[in-house]
Amino acid sequence: YSALKYSKVIREREETERALKESRDRYVSIFNCVTDGIILLDRSMSLVDANLAAEHLMGIDLNERKGENFAQVIFEATGSTTIGHEEELQAGLRHPADVGAG
Repeated sequence: YSALKYSKVIREREETERALKESRDRYVSIFNCVTDGIILLDRSMSLVDANLAAEHLMGIDLNERKGENFAQVIFEATGSTTIGHEEELQAGLRHPADVGAG
């Protein structure tokens, strides 16, 4: 590579990083400012993230519970036991990628 090619690669990388940061900033702003509660779970139903509205609606600090099974978090927050109910909740909370499948 010549110095000109390196310069172009560096400039393109900087532009990509800037665009990614702007996109992330927009996402974080929307995620934190909407009045609807948003809760992100992974496929194993572990809590990945939650916005402030979700925390307010549920009355608990969900960010302290990241990585925990969401069904367990809900049942602990409501004072219920998970015995006999976790499977019902798991069945009701389907991953968006699975909606419409089957």
